Amino acid sequence: MQQAFDNFTKLFKLKIKFAAISLVATVFYFLFYSLFVLIILPADGTPATATEIIIVTAAGDFIGILINFFMQKRFVFDLQRTLTAAFFMALAASLLGMALRTGIVAWLVNYEFFMQTNWHKLLPQIVAIIVSFFYNFYVKRFIFEKRWFSTE
Repeated sequence: MQQAFDNFTKLFKLKIKFAAISLVATVFYFLFYSLFVLIILPADGTPATATEIIIVTAAGDFIGILINFFMQKRFVFDLQRTLTAAFFMALAASLLGMALRTGIVAWLVNYEFFMQTNWHKLLPQIVAIIVSFFYNFYVKRFIFEKRWFSTE
């Protein structure tokens, strides 16, 4: 019983570190996005175009992926693969995670339950973020450490 509690505690602490790093990457993403969309792109007096916003969003996502990868390598996981292999696997996992989040939101916004509330635009995002957090944690853990749930 004590071993199960110790395993739970260790995984919980890893998830807290993982979440903190995700928060740091998100802050950098929003700073990057805001800098470009609110200051640099409209410098000539015209607001950023939809195309510019999409490009800045994709660039910001990639910056977030890089920050997450290198901080997860440094502070959360013990790298058990080559850096190159882990990077490209993590990149693929991140892209799949973005697709998973998008798919969950697209699926949930069509449910009557979500449409009947004033929160219909927010609740699907919250559900998608929670699901993708656990997806990302365990997939990245496997990528870095070649294990899913074990703490040994």
